[in-house]
Amino acid sequence: MAEESWISICGKRDAQIEEILEQRVQEHVQKKDYSPDNVSYLAKMNLHLSSSELQVSDEMLEKLRRLCQLWDVSLKPLQITSHRKYIGPLIVFTKKLTFRILQVLLKDFIRQQRSFNAACVDAIANSANQKQKEVKE
Repeated sequence: MAEESWISICGKRDAQIEEILEQRVQEHVQKKDYSPDNVSYLAKMNLHLSSSELQVSDEMLEKLRRLCQLWDVSLKPLQITSHRKYIGPLIVFTKKLTFRILQVLLKDFIRQQRSFNAACVDAIANSANQKQKEVKE
């Protein structure tokens, strides 16, 4: 039997999901989508939605899943293009440079927003869990 998993979902441990996540993260690191700093930043975070097993309705669980998908914000352009034949490459270069500068300038703000979003998801999950426990009692 494999050693105990470091990841749990709603209070239940799952080694299989841990292996899948580790593989996907390594793929992203190799493609340079994620930096080692990104990985260490997330490793230091407390990502537990609840201190005990999460007991919420299916509807609330879906809402919490969606919040968990959306909590991470970043300043990234989708795809920068230009239809102008001659000046287009200059416009694209300027927009890309502007986004890089904004990313550097807003780095601390984005990190603060991520922390706030994670804390909100945590508070909502704990409130929903507490409410569900009170209803069952």
